[in-house]
Amino acid sequence: MESISNAKKQPPASRERWDPALLAAAVTEYEKRITEGTERTEAALGLGVPKSTLDKWLRHRQTIDFDPEIVAFFESPTGNEFLHRLVITLHVVMTQVGACGVRMVCMVLEKTGLDRFVAATQSSQNVFNRQIEERIVEYGKRQDAQLGAAMKRKVITVCQDETFFDGICLVAIEPVSNFILVEKKTQTRNHEDWNKAMDESLKKFNVEVVQATSDEARALIKHAEEHLGVHHSPDLFHIQHEIIKFTSAPLAAAVRKAEGELEKHNRLLAFIESETQAANESVRPRGRPVDFQSRLEVARENVEAANAVLEEVKGRREQMSNCIRRISELYHPVSLKTGELRTRSTLEGELQACFSRAEEIARQASLSERSLRAINKSERLLPAMLDTISFVHRTIISQLATLGLDSKLEFQVRTKLFPSCYLRRIANMRNAEQAFPLEDQAATIADEFLNTAETSFSLDEKKLRECQVLCDQLAHVFQRSSSCVEGRNGSLSLRHHSFKDISERKLAALTTVANYVLTREDETTAAERFFGRAPDDLFETLFHDMRSLPRPYKVARDFSSERNQIN
Repeated sequence: MESISNAKKQPPASRERWDPALLAAAVTEYEKRITEGTERTEAALGLGVPKSTLDKWLRHRQTIDFDPEIVAFFESPTGNEFLHRLVITLHVVMTQVGACGVRMVCMVLEKTGLDRFVAATQSSQNVFNRQIEERIVEYGKRQDAQLGAAMKRKVITVCQDETFFDGICLVAIEPVSNFILVEKKTQTRNHEDWNKAMDESLKKFNVEVVQATSDEARALIKHAEEHLGVHHSPDLFHIQHEIIKFTSAPLAAAVRKAEGELEKHNRLLAFIESETQAANESVRPRGRPVDFQSRLEVARENVEAANAVLEEVKGRREQMSNCIRRISELYHPVSLKTGELRTRSTLEGELQACFSRAEEIARQASLSERSLRAINKSERLLPAMLDTISFVHRTIISQLATLGLDSKLEFQVRTKLFPSCYLRRIANMRNAEQAFPLEDQAATIADEFLNTAETSFSLDEKKLRECQVLCDQLAHVFQRSSSCVEGRNGSLSLRHHSFKDISERKLAALTTVANYVLTREDETTAAERFFGRAPDDLFETLFHDMRSLPRPYKVARDFSSERNQIN
């Protein structure tokens, strides 16, 4: 019992005076000695715990209204350790990973009967939850510092945006790993706030930012181009959304109007046909006969005309959708159909044609000037889109130069191996039906490269592996979307909706959990993908640092009043 005698003592004022595991072991040994006939005072000797404390918790075990075998388990050192891990896990999973409150944790403890072994009141669990959050934040800071200092130099892109709950929150994410670099509440969202937030974050990591992807907020553009000194890539979603927002509704309204007109003429035609049939089946009245044939012809002509108008307006809406979709299909550094490199010169005319066609459709549909201005606003970002394509190709050329390849081999790597890696990256983001053609195209191009490399350049396995790794990295240089930030903003919005407030401590804990706990299908965390190595396990850290659970207050109160009866 040497470990029991060395139990860590806390200040007497604390209700959790003894380490629970050591106390459980001491009480178990104390009960065993008493059962064997040893006097209480003698049994308590050498255990390192006062007899009054041992009597209190022994009496506690004997009066718990639960299955004796379950009581024996949870009051044993093994059961106490299991309960300790369970309660901490409930708090992390339910209140940090999930969007539950502490009240749900209390309900789980009550409904499972575990409130007999750990305090399940909301006040006690609120205190425990706050302690967990504080340790999660400390863990995040410690891991950022340790892993950031040990990481290899890394070239990254940042995706940036703001979200709004109880003010403004700046969010910046590295899109390849999905590691959150910045998640900070501020009073304003000007470029100076972004400068300060990013400087504070980036100084912890061995990274070089070469590109920023965001919407067209002037503060973000100024921050990227003037402070970070990097290329700013426009977000394709905002380019498309600007056109959709001001054209989809009026085009859809025109379709609904044409459908209504067609339905009206169809009803009129049906009425005239029924009148004609009734007239033919009945005795003709006196007077001049009604010219039903002429009326039928006019009604049928009206139906045909209404149907033609409907097909026309439907065609315009479909053409506008195709133009918007075509922008997305074209805006890649590699052709998704052929696998050929797309340069600024090859893309400019095709993208310009999409915007021009969208404007032509809007004029044919007699859309408002506001709709035309929206199309022109998106079109003004065409130079920025082309600059991004040029930036990607410059980066590819400069990075491939570091491998020291022969010029002809370097050309093959750039025009064959890189496109195959890029197509595989895009295939991973598509559904199965869309992914299969891309994967087949990527495999075909990769085979062509390998055949050329083996026959013409005798490329060794090590050099081939270096080329493959670099091209896999270069495939992520082109970032045309900040959707990772938009997704995070949605997650924070749901949290705010649940809790009505996200404190600084809570926000920092949520950031740490997103970086170090949540995993993808490959079971890697964002931190592992960002730093290139696995971080310390957060749960094991919490299990080690938080050794005491809140005990039921009623038990402690009852025992303090019955101490004399025990003696």
